[in-house]
Amino acid sequence: MRPASILPGKHCSWGKPFFSAWVFASTLSDQGLYVNGVKYPLENMQQKILLALMDAHAHRLEGGQIATRCGSSAFPFQPIKYFGRNALVYKTFVRYVPGDKVYELISEL
Repeated sequence: MRPASILPGKHCSWGKPFFSAWVFASTLSDQGLYVNGVKYPLENMQQKILLALMDAHAHRLEGGQIATRCGSSAFPFQPIKYFGRNALVYKTFVRYVPGDKVYELISEL
């Protein structure tokens, strides 16, 4: 396992660990996410949602923007619906900001 990445090959752009040291990404062969040392396999859409937020300049996107980046036609697009079996992963890494109506990546744990 490599520290400082959420998904295989993804690291923060500013050169320091994207998440705290206790969060590790999987290897390329087993796509999952580790939270507190426990592996949570990620489904394809879950990976796409997290990558979309990581790739956004401010790590914040509206639901429609995430849907577009993920290739989804769901309306309204609500990322939490795709994390039903991985609720802890969602709560750990994604936050909805009601006033701004955006989803943001939680990068400081």
